[in-house]
Amino acid sequence: MCNAQDVKYKICFILTRASCVPSATYGTLSNMIARRRPKINRHAVRALRLSQGFSQVKLASRAGLDNSYVSRIESGQRLHPAPDVTLRLAEALGVPMAALVADVEALAH
Repeated sequence: MCNAQDVKYKICFILTRASCVPSATYGTLSNMIARRRPKINRHAVRALRLSQGFSQVKLASRAGLDNSYVSRIESGQRLHPAPDVTLRLAEALGVPMAALVADVEALAH
């Protein structure tokens, strides 16, 4: 099983490799990156947060994020956060990054 650091490097590699693909293939750069970022499991974020007794504000503070960011992730408004955001959430919750990614298998390819 990959640890959080391994997953972070795989995600960064995918994003780096994706930036070399001509934009005509995928459309705009922002659309391409959004497709390449793994989807976060918003239900896992909420369940882990509640199991540790954290409010959304406390989790955001521990992860160094804006207070509303955790709310947007849990509500489904932000399903593809940047890899460093997912890693910071995982570290704040004390779990591997893979525990927060909806499709861990997608990271391996």
